[in-house]
Amino acid sequence: MMNECRDRRFERMLHAYELGLLDDIQRRELELHLMECEACLENVKQFNPTAQLINRDPDLRKAIEEIAEEQTARATGPDQFVSVKRRWLPKLVPTFAIAVILFILLLVKPWHVEIKMDEEALAAENRVAVMHFENLGDPADGQRLGEIITNLLITDLSESHYMQVISGQRIYDLLKLMGKSDSKKIDKDIAFKVATRARARWLLMGSILQVEPEVVITSQLIEVATGNSVATQKITASRDENIFSMVDKLSAEIKEDLILPKAARREPEIKVADVTTHSEKAYFYYLEGRDYCEKYYFIEAKQSFRKALEYDSTFAMAYYELSLFEVPGALENALKYIDKVSEREKYWIRYAKATAAGDGNLGVELLKELLKRYPDERNAYYIIGLGYHTQKKYDQSIQLFNKALELDSLYKPAYNLLAYGYSLSGDFEKALAAINQYIAIAPDEANPYDSRGDICVQYGKIDEAIESYEKALRIKPDYPESLYKLGALYFFKDEYARAESCFQVIAGMSDESRAGNGRLYLASVPMYQGKYGQAHRILDDAIAADRIANGAEKYFLNRYVKAMIYEEQGNLSAALKEAGTAISIFSAGIQQNDHHLCAYYVQLLAESGDTASAWAKCREYKDYVEKRKVDSSWYICSRGVIELASGNLQAAINELSGLKVEWPSDYFNLGYMLGIAYMKAGYRDKAIKQFEDCLGRLDVNRIVWGIRAVKAYYYLGILYEESGENEMAINMYKEFLSILQNADPGIKEVDDARVRLDRLTKKS
Repeated sequence: MMNECRDRRFERMLHAYELGLLDDIQRRELELHLMECEACLENVKQFNPTAQLINRDPDLRKAIEEIAEEQTARATGPDQFVSVKRRWLPKLVPTFAIAVILFILLLVKPWHVEIKMDEEALAAENRVAVMHFENLGDPADGQRLGEIITNLLITDLSESHYMQVISGQRIYDLLKLMGKSDSKKIDKDIAFKVATRARARWLLMGSILQVEPEVVITSQLIEVATGNSVATQKITASRDENIFSMVDKLSAEIKEDLILPKAARREPEIKVADVTTHSEKAYFYYLEGRDYCEKYYFIEAKQSFRKALEYDSTFAMAYYELSLFEVPGALENALKYIDKVSEREKYWIRYAKATAAGDGNLGVELLKELLKRYPDERNAYYIIGLGYHTQKKYDQSIQLFNKALELDSLYKPAYNLLAYGYSLSGDFEKALAAINQYIAIAPDEANPYDSRGDICVQYGKIDEAIESYEKALRIKPDYPESLYKLGALYFFKDEYARAESCFQVIAGMSDESRAGNGRLYLASVPMYQGKYGQAHRILDDAIAADRIANGAEKYFLNRYVKAMIYEEQGNLSAALKEAGTAISIFSAGIQQNDHHLCAYYVQLLAESGDTASAWAKCREYKDYVEKRKVDSSWYICSRGVIELASGNLQAAINELSGLKVEWPSDYFNLGYMLGIAYMKAGYRDKAIKQFEDCLGRLDVNRIVWGIRAVKAYYYLGILYEESGENEMAINMYKEFLSILQNADPGIKEVDDARVRLDRLTKKS
């Protein structure tokens, strides 16, 4: 049987303590006593739910206050306590009086009152900010031990339903907002300011005192409102212990010191290694990968996650992160080991499963459930907003990105897509303001400058875009996104040597997917200039390199570009064969952003006279779109190009004109084919507008459609000439011939453009 308290004075103080009636001196005295007296500590834990009810219920508080005043007026003696904390109750109410009031009011109250607070309310009450554990034993912290312990502890504590633990990233962002970006060394004053801004009730600060010959960890739990230390903890590793078991011990002690309700004790004791990994090295590389993701350095991130799996092949969250890069088998493995992740992370893996299956509604519902359990999960608002952004519902996406920023005003991904959302909504000023805020938060990262370049391109500010991409590359010379887009801009400015220098860097990257892109872009440069033989040779080398690197051909775009060249050379059967090979490679790992190339395959089928196969393939696309609920523009384009090839021009226009060709995620080919349909149908003005629009957008995705981009100048020349706008026609023919001045012989459009230009020049 539990011993009773030997000091009756402290027993009499307990109810006043629970109701917040003690002054600071009395409270500290009692809290020191609680560290030594198990009986009093147990009583405090039992009284906690009732005290919470009294503090939160205005009717109960008012009635108690009235009797308190009467009781205090009559009270005498050394054991009567007077509170100086007027925010709760002005006077001490004897325990019996409180009990009577509670009994009566709970009977007569016209609504049902639940004595036991729900888990969400208790969790909100026990909101904890965990500061970075400073490694005093190894100040350089080369093994990231401080970061590992901090993150593991946050994960461990977050498994309880009776507390809310603020994320490590939120703590870091608050520190950065205060100009304290070095989160490894935080003094107490700064820690208090961070905890206050994070609306935490409790602050946990800790240190690694030594790492050799054994690890020693100390921590201190502090009440933020008062600055009083509630308890201290010290964990020393035994010979058979590792960091994970030490964190489990530390977490258990912290939960005890927080005086959580009895129900918290009935929660299953979860070992943090069982919901993360049993390998310190694996966790090290996992955290490294997450850091790279925050900076949008995705090549390095994938390498780190793969490295983590070398140390723990069952690390579910490493697989989950790789699944976001569409690594084959990654999501399946994340689901296989889903029982080895925290409750919070289970939501994310299930969300990934739902969206991969095309069930976006289920995915959103899962994220909403996640937010109920973890209301500070800013990334959930971001991902839901991303869904609206992808659907071009920019108003809704902007609202959700702003919601994420309300939770964390330094959340970089939200600023990034907020800028794109404003940009695509036509509000350049707000887009620029959002992206400049992103730059202010992360001035030493490449991605914000890359995003600013994208926005400048959309609004035709090419010089500003080039400056932004170059700034990104000064920060990170091998940043593939900026290299690709800067190369494309040089490409469209006819500065081919500069474009090739950018693509060469990409082609030499260790990441095979990026390297494949680089090799393709290198082939696109001579293709654009009509040097088809040279382009074929580069593509053949790229296909061979792809096979060597991957053991089999993985990069289907090489085949598509070869098909386009063959089509331009008049070899339709060879074009269809290459496109068919591309489709077979593509089908093994479909990516939504490349669906538009399927429409090209359908076009080739129709142009070759196999209309039945073209429509059959089109029906397959329809089933895919409806099942996966993805962008339908490529399916609509497929219908349109079949009608166009069949000579049904008005039907083709009806299909293709319904497409919304927006920068930067839609495709040059869609608008180009509509221009062809208008031109063949005799809608000269509409055709001119369509081709001008295609060429004016500088959509960098059109680089793989380089042949058509060049021919758009030729068609504009003809259309202007037919409209009697000879000067405009001359300019278009000159641009066309300038690009193709060193082209292979035999291109009939080149010969025709020369004749037309000569005739118009003589007229003028």
